[in-house]
Amino acid sequence: MRTRVAAALVAVAALCLAAGTPAIAADQPVVVPGPVAPNGGISRATCPAGTTLVGGGYDARHDINGLNNVIDGLDLFAPDWQNANSWVAAMHSGQVRAVAMCAKGNGPAPRVVAGPTVKADYSKATCPAGTQLLAGGYTSAPATNGLGQYVDDVDTNSPGTDNSWLAKMAIGTAQALALCGS
Repeated sequence: MRTRVAAALVAVAALCLAAGTPAIAADQPVVVPGPVAPNGGISRATCPAGTTLVGGGYDARHDINGLNNVIDGLDLFAPDWQNANSWVAAMHSGQVRAVAMCAKGNGPAPRVVAGPTVKADYSKATCPAGTQLLAGGYTSAPATNGLGQYVDDVDTNSPGTDNSWLAKMAIGTAQALALCGS
């Protein structure tokens, strides 16, 4: 599957260049991949100087048991509360690479706002007055079985309707994290 996706991306880039169209416009966001984290570790992708974080993503390598079942999941997927110009991701036991999406320009660094940590309920992080929700994510402590295998999942990881970000685990705890900018 990854080979087909990579081949499709190469084909699209080749078509753009063949048509004389630049593959990326000058005002397009800068995409910055972080390092692949070791099993259960945190990957951090940081926007370069002259850019501001506006969102992020991840590329995961889940742990799979002998029955070919995924026994792993994402524990952290959010703007970094320690460095507001970075995006972080962590798997429960597998590997992950965080990816930051950065807008060009030297605006003020965004602010990360954390909601409460709650069990099997909604955590809500609300941006303060005068700021606007840019993106969000969560940190969690998922439920596991007696073998330490992930048996929980994220029910909600989405923007709210009131300048906020929501997060909820089915069984374990979650904390919503909102990325707020001016």
